[in-house]
Amino acid sequence: MNNGIYGLATNSLTGASTFSLNGVTAPVAVRALTVAGGGGGGGAAYGAPGAGGGGGGMLEQTVVVQLGVAYAVQIGAGGAAGTGTSTSGGAPGSPGSFSRFGSVIAIGGGGGAFSNGALSGAGSPGGSGGGTIGAAGYATLCSAQGNAGATLSGGGAGGAGVSGSASQRADGGAGRSSTVPAVPRNYAGGGGGGAGTGVPGAGAGVDGGGSGGANSGTANTGGGGGGGSTNGGSGGNGGSGVVIVRFNNALLMTATSGLTYTTQFSGSDAIVTFTAGTGTVTFS
Repeated sequence: MNNGIYGLATNSLTGASTFSLNGVTAPVAVRALTVAGGGGGGGAAYGAPGAGGGGGGMLEQTVVVQLGVAYAVQIGAGGAAGTGTSTSGGAPGSPGSFSRFGSVIAIGGGGGAFSNGALSGAGSPGGSGGGTIGAAGYATLCSAQGNAGATLSGGGAGGAGVSGSASQRADGGAGRSSTVPAVPRNYAGGGGGGAGTGVPGAGAGVDGGGSGGANSGTANTGGGGGGGSTNGGSGGNGGSGVVIVRFNNALLMTATSGLTYTTQFSGSDAIVTFTAGTGTVTFS
């Protein structure tokens, strides 16, 4: 079943590519925020901590849409946490999944590295790279969407914001603010590194990223999961992504039933926040 989200009226097509709807001429421009799922934090082992997951890729763009054309929408899940162990190497966090609005695709955040007690591990690159243990942080797959992760007990990088701190108390990198929502807020922060022997405390997660010690990223922010702390601690899951579309409220937007969303108005704008699912939307 299709759900008409907004629309004060509909008018018939009056030309091959344009028509007027309550004074709005198509094709029309909409503003879209697309944030992918954050990467999971890495697991810990022995006395060494796991690294934080990277924030999901983040893109804020003006998109020209055609009336009557279906545009794909997909909300990326956060990456699973890496497990820890007290006897041998843990597991890295999994990368987050991509989010999409039409042809705009945000890449999932990279998973944080695990610890095997020798300050080494294997995380992954992503929208923002996951943190690593004792080596160079994992790279971003797209510089427009994020940053590389940090080293040592590394914090994950923040999506299109800043890299995580490369220190023994590695905080996640800050995300970036968006004005597409009704109230501006930050998204896609990196997860903090876990606490370990010689590490004074778990790193802090910011802008949706989870702090070190099995703290998950916040849902619908694309925040990375925190890294696991000593003696077998697992990391935190990455936070799921989000797609927010802002457009003139004279338009009608129809979404398929596979999408979960909420709606708001701000002045003459309608703001639709998609928090889960896969489907399509059509403007008319």
